[in-house]
Amino acid sequence: MTHTPTSPPLFTRQDAGLIAAYAALSVGLAWRMGQDLNWDLLNYHLYNAYMLLDGRIARDVHVAGVQSFLNPAADLPLYAAFRFGVPPRLFYSALAAFQGLALFFVHRIAVAVLPQGPPLVRFFTGVLAAVTAALGAGFLSEAGTTTHDNTLAVLVLASLWLVIEQIDEMRAPHRRAIITAGLLAGAGAGMKLALGPIGIGLFAAVCMLPGNVRARLTHVISFGAAAGIGGLLTSGYWMWAMYEHFQSPLFPFYNEIFNSPFAPPQNFADARFLPRSAYQALFYPFYWVADQSLVTEPVFRDARFAAGFLALAALALHRVLELVGCDSPDRSIRSRRLLAVAVFWVVSYTVWLRIFSIYRYVVALEVLTAVLIIGVAARLAPRWTRHLALTLPVCVALSMGNRLPDWGRTPWSDSYFGVDTRALEPYADATLLMWDFPQGYLAPHFPRSATFLRLLSNWGLTGETALWDRVVRTVKNTPTERLFLLDLDLGSAPELQDAALQQLGLEHSDVPCQTYPSYHVRFRLCALRRTSTPSAP
Repeated sequence: MTHTPTSPPLFTRQDAGLIAAYAALSVGLAWRMGQDLNWDLLNYHLYNAYMLLDGRIARDVHVAGVQSFLNPAADLPLYAAFRFGVPPRLFYSALAAFQGLALFFVHRIAVAVLPQGPPLVRFFTGVLAAVTAALGAGFLSEAGTTTHDNTLAVLVLASLWLVIEQIDEMRAPHRRAIITAGLLAGAGAGMKLALGPIGIGLFAAVCMLPGNVRARLTHVISFGAAAGIGGLLTSGYWMWAMYEHFQSPLFPFYNEIFNSPFAPPQNFADARFLPRSAYQALFYPFYWVADQSLVTEPVFRDARFAAGFLALAALALHRVLELVGCDSPDRSIRSRRLLAVAVFWVVSYTVWLRIFSIYRYVVALEVLTAVLIIGVAARLAPRWTRHLALTLPVCVALSMGNRLPDWGRTPWSDSYFGVDTRALEPYADATLLMWDFPQGYLAPHFPRSATFLRLLSNWGLTGETALWDRVVRTVKNTPTERLFLLDLDLGSAPELQDAALQQLGLEHSDVPCQTYPSYHVRFRLCALRRTSTPSAP
C-alpha cells in the first residue's frame, strides 16, 4: 500500500453542477408537495427556538408537552425566517435545496461502490440511485419540511461518504477525513438524539477501514473523539440549559438516572411502533410493502427496505458460494466499499429496530437502499449491461409503487401559519392555559409578555413534579381578568378539561370565547374565573 501525504480533492468542478441539479430536483419536489404544516412544526419546531431565544425556559411550562425539551438547534433558521418575515416559499426552498445534498451524496456513494466501467454508465447509475432515493416515501414526503430527517441525512451521508472514500489501495486512510466524518456525525446526533442508532452504524463502518489492529483502533478513536466534539458543539449549550433549569442534562429523559424533581422518576419510552413479535421483527420491512401504519402515524407503503434486505441476502449468499467453491473473495476497493455501506446499513437498522422503529428516523437508510441494490447487482453481474438490466426495472418499480405518509401540508402562501398576530395583541400580560395539541406554534404570535402553561400534557406533567408547582404558583399570582384558556375550536374531553381547571380553582366565565383562524384549525381563547384560590406549592 502506497502512502501519500495528502488526499485527492473530494470535490471537482463537475460536482458543482451535480449539486445544483439535485438541489433543483429537491426544490421542485417540495414545491409540488406544498407548504409545510407538519404536526411537529405546529407543536414544537417553532416554539422551542422561540423559547430558547426569548428566555422562556423558566417561564412557560410544557407548551409542547415532552417535546418542549428537545434541542432546537436545527430549528433556529426556521425561527429566524419567521421572525424576520422571510417568505415561506423562499425559506422552504432554501431548506429543500440543502436537503438535495443528500441526493448528491447518494450519487457519489453509488459511484464509489461500482466497479470500473464507462464513465457515462457510472454517471447514469449514480443518477438512477439518487432519483430513486428522491422518490422514496420518507424523503419525498418530507421534502422541504422541518421534520429534519432529510436535513440531517445530509450530515449522515456526507460522513459515510468520507469514510468509504478512505478505502483505497493507493493510500492509507487520512485522519483529517475521518475527523471530519466524526464531526458531521456528532453534530447531527447532537441536534437530534434519534440519530443515535445511525451513529453506531457509522462507527461500524469506520471499523471497516483498512489497516492493522492498531491503525483501526486509531481510526475509531479519532472518529469517536470528533463525534463527541461535534455533538457538544450542537447540543452542549442545550444540555447545560437543561441542567441549569431542571437539574438534568438530558431532561426529562432517563430520569430514573438523573432524578430531576421537575419530571416523574421514570424513563420516557415510546413503544408504539416496535415490532409485536420476533417473527414480525425479523420480517418487518416486508410488512411495509402494503398499506399500513406500523412504523408511522400516517398510512404509508414502500418496498425499499424489503428490496434492500433481499439485496443483502443475495450478497451474503454469493459470499457463501464463493467460500464453498473455494474461490478467492473479491477484495477490490469497490467490493470493500460496498461491504462498508452494507455493514453501516445493517448495524444502523438493527439498533433502530430495537430502540425506535419509527420510519422517518431512518430516511438516511431509505435513500441508500438503491445503492445496495445497484452495488449488489454490479457484484453479481459485473458487466454493466447486465447489472443495469437488473437494477433499472427494480428502481422504477420502487419509485412508482409507494404511498407517501401525509405529514401535513397547506397551499403556498405569504404566511407560515395563517395567524393574525395583531388580533392577539389584547392578550399582553395574560396567562394562557393550554389544553389540546398541537398549539406551540401559536405562542410566538402572542405578545411577548404572555405566559403559557399546559394543563394537559403528553408525558411528564404530574401533580408530584416541580413543574406542576410552577403552574399552580403562576396561576395564583395572575390577576383573574388575565387568565384565559387556549383551546382548539372543537376541544377534546371537555369533562377532563373542567376537572383540570377545578384543580386550579378555575372555571369558564360567562364571557363568550373568542375564536381565531389558522392554517391548522381554528383556535379559541376563553376567559376564566376563580372558584377558589389554589394553595401555594
